[in-house]
Amino acid sequence: MRRISQKRTIRYQLTVILLTMVMIPLCILFFVNRYYIQTRLFNQTNDTYATALTQAGSYISDKTTLAKNLVSMLFADPHVQQGYDFFRSNDSNDETAWLADLSSGRVTYKGSLLNSLSRVYFYQGNASLDFRSDKLYASLDKPGRELFEAWYANPAKNYYFLTFTREQLGYTPRYVYLLAKVPSATRLGSTVGLMQADIPTAAFQRILDSVPSSAHSALYLVSTEGESFLAAGDARFDSAALRAFTAMLDALGAPKNELSRISFDGGSYLAGKVSIASTDWQIVMAVPAGDITGITRGADQMLLVTMLILLALILPTAALVAHRILKPIYNLKDGVEAVSRGDYTFNVPQCGTMELDQVIDNFNFMREQTQVMMGEQYRMGQDLKNKELRVLQEQINPHFLYNTIDLLHWEARKAGSKEMEDITHALSQFYKLSLGHGEEIVTLGHEVDLVSAYMHIQNIRFMNRIQLETDVPEELRHVRIVKMVLQPLVENSIQHGIREKPDESGIIKIRARRSGNDVEITVSDDGVGMDEETIARIISSEHPGYGVFNVNDRLVLHYGSSAGLVFRSIPGDGTTVTLNIPYE
Repeated sequence: MRRISQKRTIRYQLTVILLTMVMIPLCILFFVNRYYIQTRLFNQTNDTYATALTQAGSYISDKTTLAKNLVSMLFADPHVQQGYDFFRSNDSNDETAWLADLSSGRVTYKGSLLNSLSRVYFYQGNASLDFRSDKLYASLDKPGRELFEAWYANPAKNYYFLTFTREQLGYTPRYVYLLAKVPSATRLGSTVGLMQADIPTAAFQRILDSVPSSAHSALYLVSTEGESFLAAGDARFDSAALRAFTAMLDALGAPKNELSRISFDGGSYLAGKVSIASTDWQIVMAVPAGDITGITRGADQMLLVTMLILLALILPTAALVAHRILKPIYNLKDGVEAVSRGDYTFNVPQCGTMELDQVIDNFNFMREQTQVMMGEQYRMGQDLKNKELRVLQEQINPHFLYNTIDLLHWEARKAGSKEMEDITHALSQFYKLSLGHGEEIVTLGHEVDLVSAYMHIQNIRFMNRIQLETDVPEELRHVRIVKMVLQPLVENSIQHGIREKPDESGIIKIRARRSGNDVEITVSDDGVGMDEETIARIISSEHPGYGVFNVNDRLVLHYGSSAGLVFRSIPGDGTTVTLNIPYE
């Protein structure tokens, strides 16, 4: 049974139900709306950033392509094709747009470069020898030199973009260097030198800075070596982290012109990359997912405040509605309390609701009928007292019979009639045990003693042809059991089992065993056995006498259905009756 402290009033429960019915749809609406806003915002942000990333890649591609085209135009300059022989003449610096500095091994272009190139240098003939003596080549680390040598030895590649990172220089690089092999106009497949064009990084930086970004997003311009030499925004990735981030993005296989959500280093990012045409560069974009979802916090807060305001309005409304609905029930409760105090004049008013009015009408009718019945109660009192006296008299009769038999026993003993003395003594013990001091519950040992007395009387009648065997451990004799259970079962074994045998002799066994929290009791005989029809007739309420039905009915009422009698009988092979009672 639930404790009183755990109970709630029906008004409280109804108020909670009404609030739940309103709040659940509001919560569903909140989360659906939030999901819709976040999804819509994610898609729009994806499109915006992807478009901006593509445009940035296109602008940088235009810059690098223009630089290539400008350098390619200088390839056709006849002075370049003539080489150092021309630049060694005294008037060469005046006749051309080139400024020769043969001591350094290079020639500088003096003409207009459309603000796309800062400087252009030309190296004569076996240009790699001259370029290796230049300070730019000297600043390359070993991997950088290996990349240069691999490019120079590859006839299929004419252009090479040389970059330096902030980590290498200690400051943001000012230039990106375009190296180009100058093809010979007279000898197909050969080169006359090498050109170096210095491209200012400021133009690239302006393009990166112009890309729309969030508070913590970042753009990285990544070189051929996978190093970031320019960045914009909150660029927190170092070289190793950026390489790992780019490798994860490559493994994901993100669609072109779209950003993808990836998890990296404990964070979630909206990421994408685009390749720069005519170079081996890439632009990598990383936008923290929190920057996007954070935009929806304002909408979330507004929805949450709205829900709190609605809750503040709904709470008193729900309490008022609950009170209005429950008022007839409160009136009915007052009527029940009045009747419990003995006031049968309280009339519960109707409320106008069909179902509740039916309940109220029935209550008022029962109240009136009860008032009428109270008038008859006094008259019935006298009859009840008379019946109680008769019941008391019927209870006295078995005691009188027991005392009379006991008197006969002593008279037989005086007269020296051993057989009569034995019969009256057994009969006296039987009635004494069957009375059981007026108690309905006795011990299992008491029941076994009662059966023993009963069998003693029966064996006087049947000349000891029926043998009783009991196997009840001493520790089970104290178990409590309903009175007069075993004797009817033993009587049934005699009447329907042993007496049907030709010699009317046999053995009845009573056995008790502990089985978990129960005690299993069996009464078995070696009589003729019974078929299913006979068993059904014996345990039916229509069977005459005290009978097995009464035993089964009392066991079920007292212990539950699991304590009912179970018959197992085979015609010609005896009968066994089993019952289970709690071990108490």
